[in-house]
Amino acid sequence: MRVTPHGASQEIITELQMVLVPSTTKAQPPIAHLISPGFEPDTGYTNIQVNARIRFFGRTVAGEPVSAAATIGINFADFGDSNS
Repeated sequence: MRVTPHGASQEIITELQMVLVPSTTKAQPPIAHLISPGFEPDTGYTNIQVNARIRFFGRTVAGEPVSAAATIGINFADFGDSNS
C-alpha cells in the first residue's frame, strides 16, 4: 500500500499479509469439487475465478479519516499444491 501524506515529499510504503480465503473454505463446495470430481458440477469448469474487493479504513495522526481500496483476482483450481 502506498500512502502519500498531505504535503509530504515522499511516499510511505507499508507491506502486509492477509488471508483472503481461509483453508477451511477450500474444503467446502464449490471449491472442493475442483479436487473431486475435478470440476465444478454446475458449470463443468476446472477452475473458479472470483474477484475480491478489499477496503481499509483508518485515521491519520491528526484524526482525519482515510481509506484505501483494491481489487484482486483469485483463481481456484487443482494446482496440486502440497501446502494447501
